[in-house]
This record gives sequence, C-alpha cells and structure tokens, in this order.
Amino acid sequence: MQKIYSDETFRSRKFSFDCIHSPAVKGQNGCMKEKQLTPEEVAKNRHTLRFVKSWMKLRKITQRKLAEDLSMSEPSVSKWLNGKVNMTLSQFVRVAEILEARPEELLFDPAEKDKAQKYKEAAELAENLDPAAFEAWIAAGKAMRKRD
Repeated sequence: MQKIYSDETFRSRKFSFDCIHSPAVKGQNGCMKEKQLTPEEVAKNRHTLRFVKSWMKLRKITQRKLAEDLSMSEPSVSKWLNGKVNMTLSQFVRVAEILEARPEELLFDPAEKDKAQKYKEAAELAENLDPAAFEAWIAAGKAMRKRD
C-alpha cells in the first residue's frame, strides 16, 4: 500500500498523533473498557480533531452518517469529536476517506485546504536537506517572518 501522507506532515504542524492509539484497556474482569483520559489528553485530542466538524459540515455529513459509515455508534463518534476517547490512526484515515480528504487535510480548516499541501511539500523538502542546508532554510524562514 502506498503511503499517501508523511508522518513529518503532522510533526511540521506541531500536531501529535500520540493521542491516536488504542481506545480501550482491559478492565479487572478482562473485558474491554474505555480508558479514562486526563484533561491534557482530552485537550490534545480536541486540538488535533478541531477541524473534523468543519469538514463534516462542508461535506454535509452528520455524526449519525459518519457513525453509520464507520459501523460505530453515534455516541462513540461524539466522544471522538469531543476528545473524550482516543481514535486509532486507521480510524482517522477512514474518517478522512469518508470526508473525501487526505488525513493531513483534516488538520486544517477546509477553507485553507491548500495549506495542508504546502506543509506537506515543505516537510518533504526538509527531509531531503542535509543538516547545514536545513538550518539555513530555518534561519531564512525566521528572517522572513521578522520582516512581516
């Protein structure tokens, strides 16, 4: 399977997918139960997923429809979108497919869709630079930002 996005894309936007992992843990009786998230984890989830609702609105997809397409319950999808439960990376990719977007595009407001592509291109360029060239590129970017 061809990788359609780069992990560097996510790091370049200061997003962390540490919050996207197994959503359940074993309980005392061996049954699966939801992991209780810390307030920091909930905030990180909300930050990472903050534009998904905008994409849903753009594509005219309700939580109910998204839940149906994912073969999940509507309350489970609601918990994801509110940051209360972690989402796996494969689930995130599936949500992107349903919303007709690339996963990295969901990290941006749909009105700024081209920004996702620009960050991806920048990440790919950065990967191919030697360390000295990378430092020079960063310095040039900082200098340009100071002029604005």
